[in-house]
Amino acid sequence: MIQEAFGEYRHSRHLAQDKRTRVQLALRYRSLRKKLLAREYREETNDRGNQVLRDWFADQHLRIRGGSRYVYDNRLLAQGWEQYDTDQDASYFGVWVNRELRAIATFAEGDRSVVICVTRASFDAELAHMADFYGPPPPAFRVIDVGDATVTHIIVARPTA
Repeated sequence: MIQEAFGEYRHSRHLAQDKRTRVQLALRYRSLRKKLLAREYREETNDRGNQVLRDWFADQHLRIRGGSRYVYDNRLLAQGWEQYDTDQDASYFGVWVNRELRAIATFAEGDRSVVICVTRASFDAELAHMADFYGPPPPAFRVIDVGDATVTHIIVARPTA
């Protein structure tokens, strides 16, 4: 929610919106930011009814104190999380799944979020949504046959419920 407020505020500066609208958007963003800094920011839920924790709250839930994507990668994998491969994986983006906790963590350009699923059905719905959103898993390896130059894609299965 705070990211949406910031985006609307920043976007309004580039559009021909009236000053009153820009001021309202700026005040909304500042109010949410003040709550975030005071650790009073309310939890939000996504379309599937799962709880979403962002930034500082996500770090507290994961017991990680910030850093790069690789800090999250190393710590989460050591805690039993599994990487969820996407074609967007890079030094600034990663997704991990923990089946036991029914949780999904995302690191995207420094923004962190954790989705906590209350029930097995909501966890299945979240994984189905992710599969639709990210598309098919990318190949982990490509094997090229020297003889006839055929290419074989090796795909690692994504975590499922």
